[in-house]
Amino acid sequence: MEKKGILSKLARFLAHETGKDQEVLLYALLLVKTSILSYTLLFLFSWVLGVWQWAFAAALTAAIFRVFSGGAHASHPIRCSIIGATVFTTVGALVATFYIPVGNYQFGMILLVVFVISSVIFYIYVPADTPGKPITSQVQRTYLRIISYSLLVVWSAAVYFLFISARDVFAESLIIASLGGLCWQVFTLTPPGYLVFDRFDTFLKLLWKGG
Repeated sequence: MEKKGILSKLARFLAHETGKDQEVLLYALLLVKTSILSYTLLFLFSWVLGVWQWAFAAALTAAIFRVFSGGAHASHPIRCSIIGATVFTTVGALVATFYIPVGNYQFGMILLVVFVISSVIFYIYVPADTPGKPITSQVQRTYLRIISYSLLVVWSAAVYFLFISARDVFAESLIIASLGGLCWQVFTLTPPGYLVFDRFDTFLKLLWKGG
């Protein structure tokens, strides 16, 4: 509560100085605090396993899409950070351990499948509401969906170009980790994704005896 009180005071000060909405500023400050916590935990988790490069490739990709598409969240920022660190460390470990080089054609086919599935899910579920950031305007919803689609097109073209230009397995595996990050983010837009997040959240609450 004390930390949130400090953020509230800072938001009030910034609102007074800039004329911006205090609630919006408070949400932004909370987002910054949560992001710092999330990436700190992610680095610690993935560094221990020696997979931080792949974990960050996945996490950053998911985070960029999440800004515009939304997605499932845990009921507390700390639990959300723990879930994210766990998931992206797992993605990083799987890619670092099991990635087998594939040809440009095979990668292109995989990317195409991911692109088509992501496009369908974006059309149905984007933007997905997030706590503290409800989306009530139809204009805003349309805008966020267009941005998400545009980002998907740009990202797909970029990773394909990077993949065919990659000169070693390490670079290829980072691209695959990025692909894994997108897949996780797309999954969190769907009802099963919300259900999985809720199960993770409940499990962590039980560990903390009710959180």
